[in-house]
Amino acid sequence: MSKRIVALAGDYYHDEALCQEVLGLVTGLMEGVIVEYITTDELVEQLGSKPDAVILFKLNKIHPDISGNKEVWMDDQIAMAISNYVNQGGAWLAWHSGLASYEVASYVNMLRGKFEYHPELSKVTYLSENRNPILNEKVSYEIIDEHYMVSCDAKETNVFLHSTSKDGTSVAGWAHSFGKGRVCCLTPAHQKEGLFHPETINLVKQSLQWCLL
Repeated sequence: MSKRIVALAGDYYHDEALCQEVLGLVTGLMEGVIVEYITTDELVEQLGSKPDAVILFKLNKIHPDISGNKEVWMDDQIAMAISNYVNQGGAWLAWHSGLASYEVASYVNMLRGKFEYHPELSKVTYLSENRNPILNEKVSYEIIDEHYMVSCDAKETNVFLHSTSKDGTSVAGWAHSFGKGRVCCLTPAHQKEGLFHPETINLVKQSLQWCLL
């Protein structure tokens, strides 16, 4: 039986076509997965159709920081619709920019973590935990990336990936149940080379597979 995934991909800093291409590679490695790309205006209605999973690779901010415009697309109503969808058995994969600039309490509480900041691009090493519920094999690789520094309630989730660079160490992947549903958060990657790295593709694939269990 096929699995239907709804995805929101791309923003001012993340090329939509590139995001979709990477997701195409990921889902191409999985059997029976159908991906539908939607806009933020369509999200609440699509949640009502109960997709098997939602992937968010999109900033909350609508405009670039340099514009001085702080407008965001997610409000309390949308965040609550997301929370209700997952609580009732849906699955949510917050990937890279899907963690960034989101401050709505119900969304952050569901994720049990959020993006805080990132330094300039640099070499970042991603290393998986020895035992975790997400990955079938050890992950250890280095790419040039935005080193996402996140806050994460590690006691209330399952951390499966860490990141290290000259700027420090951070949690880079975590997952947990939420009501009857599942939530997974993953920080790599930003650059094209990092997104297309086989280990990144593998990380996203296994994270998505866990979401669909």
